[in-house]
Amino acid sequence: MTKRETAFLLIRLMIVYAMMQFAPSLLYIIGQLSAASSAPTPSMALLITAITLIAPLVWIGFCLVIFRFSNRLAARIVPDDGDAGEILSLSFKECQTLGYNFIGLLLIVQSFPQLINLLSAVRIEGTISEIAPHTTLYRMVFPRLLSFLTQFILGVVLFLKARGLAHLWEILQQKAKQT
Repeated sequence: MTKRETAFLLIRLMIVYAMMQFAPSLLYIIGQLSAASSAPTPSMALLITAITLIAPLVWIGFCLVIFRFSNRLAARIVPDDGDAGEILSLSFKECQTLGYNFIGLLLIVQSFPQLINLLSAVRIEGTISEIAPHTTLYRMVFPRLLSFLTQFILGVVLFLKARGLAHLWEILQQKAKQT
């Protein structure tokens, strides 16, 4: 594996991580879009929709552009493409597997404490709702609970299925080279 291939792989893994970090925001965005449908005027609904979609579209666009031009970016970062030597004696597929493992573990570690906090908030809500049935804590906590649960599940899949994902990536690259 050359230095440039290593930089290319690390850039691509960084983009996968950045997209996974954005995943919990998707439920918030969906909630905002549903709130826009109940806006008092159509112009207000359009404004809420536009404001809600600007940041995600810019973020996704930015990630896709970096992903698309990661080879050029790697060439700019590592202009002299020599052998990485004994420092990186792993194959491309092995590095990719380690990267998926790392990102999955990072997502698990980041989302697990949030899940515990939100599950305890839901439990507290269950206790409170018996006393005061009209509380809105559950409606506020449930979307966040789903978003962190989604992030946790993605982390577990990335961590446990890293070798299969690296193999799938290799197959997709081979098919792309054939076309």
